[in-house]
Amino acid sequence: MQNSEHRQLITFSILTLLIVCFSSRANAESPEKAASSLSGPAPKTNYKVVKIEGEVVDAWCWSSGVMGSGRGPEHHSCGLACVMGGVSCGIVDDNDKLYIAAKSKAYKGANQMLAKYVAHRVIVNGWSTERGGCTLLKVNDVKDLGPAEKFYKKAAKKK
Repeated sequence: MQNSEHRQLITFSILTLLIVCFSSRANAESPEKAASSLSGPAPKTNYKVVKIEGEVVDAWCWSSGVMGSGRGPEHHSCGLACVMGGVSCGIVDDNDKLYIAAKSKAYKGANQMLAKYVAHRVIVNGWSTERGGCTLLKVNDVKDLGPAEKFYKKAAKKK
């Protein structure tokens, strides 16, 4: 990876985390509750409660295509190295929509929670928000459905 690409990735990750961290209070039960606890009129929130099923990927390799499809068992080692190195996790649903897993709870990102599920299908319950073409996800809980590879085989049999 070139230095300028590396700097851009780090800048994007830091900005994403700052936006998410300061958009609501850390221990609030919901964005509305966080907004109401601030002084002054409550700002309008932009989120929805979601249940998403998809594959855990590292957002960079999947989005950029620099490592092929950026998913599945052949990408597990690279994806895990990227996530452990700080690249944001994402959940790719069956419509190829990427949800960047930006937060889990308080001031924590979701990478530690999701790293063990890279290249696995999961069901995630949380909050989703979309702004400026970017869809972010606050992960409340995760259910592992197993390696993504077995889902690819099932889809191929159906065709």
